[in-house]
Amino acid sequence: MPKSASYACRRFGVTIVLAATGLLSACSPDSPADAPVAVQESAAKTPEEAMVAVQAAIGEQNLGDAAAKAKTAQAQFPANPRIHLLAAEVEGRLGNAGNSAAAFRRALDSGLEEPIMALGAPAFDPVRGSETFRQLQAEMAPARLTTTPRAEPSTAERVRAGDVEITTDATGDYVRAGDIVLDTRP
Repeated sequence: MPKSASYACRRFGVTIVLAATGLLSACSPDSPADAPVAVQESAAKTPEEAMVAVQAAIGEQNLGDAAAKAKTAQAQFPANPRIHLLAAEVEGRLGNAGNSAAAFRRALDSGLEEPIMALGAPAFDPVRGSETFRQLQAEMAPARLTTTPRAEPSTAERVRAGDVEITTDATGDYVRAGDIVLDTRP
């Protein structure tokens, strides 16, 4: 047999042996049947770790990866409103109004504090004009308006300068600076 044919036969034999060894090791009782082929990123142990991973992907401008990590975090920590809010913001940045609104609703359902302020985040700018997002804003607006109207007390102190207004009376304080409002009155 020529030398090149002998080399090709040995090379083919080694390839067959390696393939058979790989198949046999995959079927051995020592390796679990559902072991992943590729090494995957480990799941976050805390909500904070999950949020850091999402924020890192956002910082790298990899919004698709950020959205995937946020969805994983939502499934892993379903009672954490901050994770749902972060997922809503990522989906908003991607322009996915429906997904953003759904994640925001999950954040509300799990106890999101100050939802009106959260809706003002710049991450929602790409979806703010969409019908789905306007509907979410409309659903939240009645919650603010359902309180009884306040009568203006006569002993109120009022200061106004430009876009800043401060009113103090016996019922509490009202401070408005541009779009930001702090109202401690009942």
